[in-house]
Amino acid sequence: MISPSWRKFRVGPIIRGERDKRLYHRLFVPAGQISGLRKLGLLVASRKVSAEQWRAGKIGGALTGRIVVCFDDMNLFRNLVGRHSEVLAGLYRITRPCFHPVGIIDRPFVGMHIRLGDFPSIPEAEAHVAVNYRLPIEWYIGCLLEIRHALEVQLEAIVFSDGSDAELSPILSVSNVSRSPFRAAITDMLALSASSVIITSRSTFSLWGSYLGQVPAIWYPRKSDVCGAGVIARQESRDLEVEWMPGHSLPKGFIDGVRDRIQWGRRGLDTREDH
Repeated sequence: MISPSWRKFRVGPIIRGERDKRLYHRLFVPAGQISGLRKLGLLVASRKVSAEQWRAGKIGGALTGRIVVCFDDMNLFRNLVGRHSEVLAGLYRITRPCFHPVGIIDRPFVGMHIRLGDFPSIPEAEAHVAVNYRLPIEWYIGCLLEIRHALEVQLEAIVFSDGSDAELSPILSVSNVSRSPFRAAITDMLALSASSVIITSRSTFSLWGSYLGQVPAIWYPRKSDVCGAGVIARQESRDLEVEWMPGHSLPKGFIDGVRDRIQWGRRGLDTREDH
């Protein structure tokens, strides 16, 4: 694999005062991937074909010389479903150890991804037909209360967000809710993938967290407008990616899936403590 080009200066996060300045070159190492002058030489001199052409055997011409297979639009997960363990292991491998999540992933919790930052607010009446916008904080609060009601337990909730404490104050004032202690987005994403259930934003960041950990996820209606097909392999006829609006109950199969994940997490923690 050719190492991605992570170095890019972004002015927006600095102007908006975001906690994460998105200086991605600080976060990753090549970890066995092709980099440096060899990477430059391959990109300049090699023949490039799309992944679709490569899979279909329709690359044309003789297979001579070096070929670089290019993957585009990684927000479409149809070619990645079922390979989450491989992708997660690879992501950990290239992420500097100092940015691995430590502490909060060793206990069950609700992961709440609240995307604010560069997402604008829109009238709630238009929320079901738009993408890349802020969801109402009240929706997150109602969703969390519904999860706790269905599980019959005051499960801890951790907020992962690029917003300010002032913007998040309504949700942070709810009982047993705290903010992620991490600063880097990659650390938040890896921690989110270890949660028991995710309350998502209309952002592919939520999608990646759910995909990497195969975490049950609750979406604002019209999820398909954001990410298309699901990213969790169907398990025991349970739909672990659901949409929810206030006044409705979460499906029993979904809640059973969350309970199973909580119990699995506790068994894993018990095993580590025994050793």
